[in-house]
Amino acid sequence: MADHPLPPEKSPPKAPFETFGQPDHEHWMREALKEARLAEAKEEVPIGCVIVHNGVVIGRGHNQTESLQDPTA
Repeated sequence: MADHPLPPEKSPPKAPFETFGQPDHEHWMREALKEARLAEAKEEVPIGCVIVHNGVVIGRGHNQTESLQDPTA
């Protein structure tokens, strides 16, 4: 099977690499990792998330599948 790239109109937009090293991105990633550690402490798969809009946290959470007995948690 040949590997063919998607045509430009179907390709996902490219993220500028310079944004990945910015201090606030690193800060929010650390916050998401804190959430993941909370899940790990509860013997859950360590997944955490922080949703930020205009520099303000509007949502945060971590995996709770086992503790809630809910595969969608």
